[in-house]
Amino acid sequence: MQLAFDPVMLEVMNNELAAIGDEMAFTMRRTARSFAGREGGDFMVGLQDSDGNLIGRSQYAIDKWNIVTAMPWVWRNFPGMLRKGDIFISNDPYGGGDHLNDMTLILPLYWEDRLVGYAGNCLHATDVGGRPGGMSAYAQSVYEEGVRLPGVLLHDAGVENKALLDILRANSRAPDDLLGDLEAQIVALRRGEEGYLRLIRKYGVDTVMSFTQHLLDYTERQVREKIALLPEGEWVSEEQLEDDGTGNRPGPLLVERLRIKDRCITIDYTGSSPQARNAINRPPGLNPTRGSEIVRHVLGPDMPMNSGVLRCIKVIAPEGTVANPRFPGAVGARAYLRGDGLTAAFAMAVPERMPAGGTGVPGIMLYTSDAEGSPRVLFDVYQNGSGGRPTKDGMDGGGSRATGGAGVSETPVEVIEREHPV
Repeated sequence: MQLAFDPVMLEVMNNELAAIGDEMAFTMRRTARSFAGREGGDFMVGLQDSDGNLIGRSQYAIDKWNIVTAMPWVWRNFPGMLRKGDIFISNDPYGGGDHLNDMTLILPLYWEDRLVGYAGNCLHATDVGGRPGGMSAYAQSVYEEGVRLPGVLLHDAGVENKALLDILRANSRAPDDLLGDLEAQIVALRRGEEGYLRLIRKYGVDTVMSFTQHLLDYTERQVREKIALLPEGEWVSEEQLEDDGTGNRPGPLLVERLRIKDRCITIDYTGSSPQARNAINRPPGLNPTRGSEIVRHVLGPDMPMNSGVLRCIKVIAPEGTVANPRFPGAVGARAYLRGDGLTAAFAMAVPERMPAGGTGVPGIMLYTSDAEGSPRVLFDVYQNGSGGRPTKDGMDGGGSRATGGAGVSETPVEVIEREHPV
């Protein structure tokens, strides 16, 4: 039963859902095994309705929409077959994912026998096999980048898929990090499930179901009203790399065309280079992430962050280009084409709201061994700061939503020295 709109209850529901998202994020940060999870915070957590729309997320998680873009593959692989206790896992760049290191987990949520939504999270795994780290620019197909999970069950009706975990352990150079992070992700999903069912017990299932839909509609209206205040027009920026990451010059060209019209933002990559032979391609799952990330910066942090935002953003990425490669194109080094050109395009449209370009999201990966000869892997995302803002300096040691990397933290040097001594 659909309940009438009530602005007070809408605000209550929005904050309740965000609080559950925060609980999931804190759980991930405190239980993750890898640097990327517990120190860097390179993860996304959220709650979704039964249609897969994001309805609640944490302000302490980064913008990474894999948990939404993976849903069509959940339904395709398990049409009407998901049961209570199932946990779906995927890292497939051609199945709604980003790159193989981003492990996406989805847990269906049931109230009695009714599917009421999903809890999801995505975390950057240290190593999933393949060429070093799964992010080598030299890979020429996704087959070289590691173990690819096209959407399978990690838990089947509550029973752990031990064979799958054994395969992952056998193919990772950092198996303790990989499996430890998966355990943290599962615990975070359970925390989200607990919080969402608690919300239903508190307000009733019809109230929660009705107001999550009201929240999506309200967010869309709010975003469109803010877009209406921006100047209409078209602005084009080009991102030309010096080489393709392996020394071949010139590198690919990423054309980023911004259109603002009729209370809608269109990001058009038409004109970009054909997909590269190596791993510098951007998987299509990255496009909603980059779009929402920068729109959130432009329109202000006060708007709810849910799938209502995506209704107002249209992405055009021609297939077979570096912005949308065809299978089995490699994508592990996609961070080289993070999308600073989009920052520049918005700077042409609304210069008073945009900073100068930043450093992107550079990372470092080192392979060593401990005293017993067991492999050790150090992965860290380091932040060099963001560009200068219109009225003040840029931020030291951190990225911004305008230039990419917001929410990802550096690992303290003391922690690196303790766990990876020279």
